[in-house]
Amino acid sequence: MRATVIIPIWRGTPVIAQCLDAVYRHSGSALHEVICVDNASPDGAGDLVASRYPAVRLLRQPVNLGFAGGVNVGIANATGDLLVLLNQDCLPGAGWLDALRAGLEERPGAGIAGALLYDATGQLNHVGAFVRRPDAIGAHITAPPGPGPFPADYVTGALFAILRTTQSRVGDFDEGFYPGYYEESDYCYRARRLGIETILVPGATATHLLSGAEWQRDPLRHTADQHRSRYRFVSKHFHARDLAEFFQAELDSLTRESYFDQCAGRALGARETLRQMSDLVARMSLEQGGTVAPERVTQLRVGFANVLRASLDRTLRLSERSGVAMPAIPLPDIAVAPAADTSDPPIPPSAPEPLELPDETTRTPAAPEPESSDAVAALREMLISLELAARGGEEFAGAAATRHFEALTWLRDGRSATASSDSWWRRLIRRWLIRPWHAMSGREGRVLAAALLEIQAVAAGQAALQSRLVRRAIAYSEVAQADAQTQKTAQTMAQADRAASQRRAAARIENDMRALRDDLARLAADARARHASAEAIDARLAEAISSEAAVVRGALSDLSREARLSADHLRALELMALYDYH
Repeated sequence: MRATVIIPIWRGTPVIAQCLDAVYRHSGSALHEVICVDNASPDGAGDLVASRYPAVRLLRQPVNLGFAGGVNVGIANATGDLLVLLNQDCLPGAGWLDALRAGLEERPGAGIAGALLYDATGQLNHVGAFVRRPDAIGAHITAPPGPGPFPADYVTGALFAILRTTQSRVGDFDEGFYPGYYEESDYCYRARRLGIETILVPGATATHLLSGAEWQRDPLRHTADQHRSRYRFVSKHFHARDLAEFFQAELDSLTRESYFDQCAGRALGARETLRQMSDLVARMSLEQGGTVAPERVTQLRVGFANVLRASLDRTLRLSERSGVAMPAIPLPDIAVAPAADTSDPPIPPSAPEPLELPDETTRTPAAPEPESSDAVAALREMLISLELAARGGEEFAGAAATRHFEALTWLRDGRSATASSDSWWRRLIRRWLIRPWHAMSGREGRVLAAALLEIQAVAAGQAALQSRLVRRAIAYSEVAQADAQTQKTAQTMAQADRAASQRRAAARIENDMRALRDDLARLAADARARHASAEAIDARLAEAISSEAAVVRGALSDLSREARLSADHLRALELMALYDYH
């Protein structure tokens, strides 16, 4: 049994050399050829293979065909009896091909085989897998049940061996699972439908480096691709009852989902599944050798339309809560006396003095923060503690001092793990430290202005102290603004970019939903028109039948009269004959 190893390549420069070295080192005489399918990899992986491994048959593709498309090209060009699909980041161990070949020969009913896979740390992470019900999530088994080859629901495509005879019966991989995910599960299920067993061979081992980073480059697209492939698998292999349970589980999961990418990914996956439904049904008909029942197609369309609707609704709700439309900081109800003068406070022309803060290494742990209901008092204490700290701290002691030093340090550099970021008065102080209080507007400015007026009333006769407090606080804001404002601006820009992207995605999904609703309305109108036409045809047919029935009844009546006349005539003839006889 000659083995052809097929390796699809996509961004494989960091790992493809390790993979090919392991293949040639550990394959032995069972290896017939190695085929690498370059899926238009942009990082030059194909050139690396061409220059360093002349024995490899390199098949360059103009575009990325995905995993299924790449292995289909490799299979079409392979000449071996055993076709072994191998991920570019999978390093086979010693004797792997001989073990796969022996395992398939040992079990005559088997046509697909997998191996034990370890991660880069040596941890066993694949001993076969199964598709979980009802949510259709692939789950990997991590403990072998025994030493010999054993059956599996499916084996991972990272190392996937197929007999040529099995491939001839099952056919090509379904390229609708693009760019990947669930194509190997689909293939194993299609083989099982033909009575072909999938096994895992413990004697064959490999190390899977799990180097793929597509989920980091575009996490939303990665999530959408996963859900779309999962929906395609469910459509092809779940029966009516399983489908009903799956759709219900999906809707239940959406009500609890808290991640934006997961909800948006489900919406995109459901939308693409509905868009490709005709092609999917055609593929199912081809693989099953018969027409897909109309009620199954209807169940799929209705189920994924419900998933699309629910996931879109959940996506929009999460986007509203994710910071795209930032909620106002909640302020407690505080009675604020109207200020007689709203102009800027007077600041002496002298240059502000730098604000001295204690060394963080000598800071004592923070005491519990004040109650939010005592917001004005907490604000007053904070401002007074700021001034006392600048003067040297001789008069500054006790639990209140420790508490406010801790909060002040947190406001300065954000490194304190003990300060709570959801305390409204701390956020109010932070805003004041970043910009002058008189630049604020609305309720926030009024609360702070009232607090400052209260400070002036409490500290009557200390105008110089208050002026120095304002100058030093403003000086602190200028020093802190260099990094705090930059970070705030960057966060705002990032939030704005994410918000714009989410709004665009939501708008596209809403447009698709609107188009889907229009299509459904047109279909409903067409169905109503056809129903009315059928009713008209039935009425005309009933009228024609009634007319024909009347004609037939008349003819029967005429025949009955003629029969009676004939009987009377015969009786008369009999009487005449009797008369003549006598």
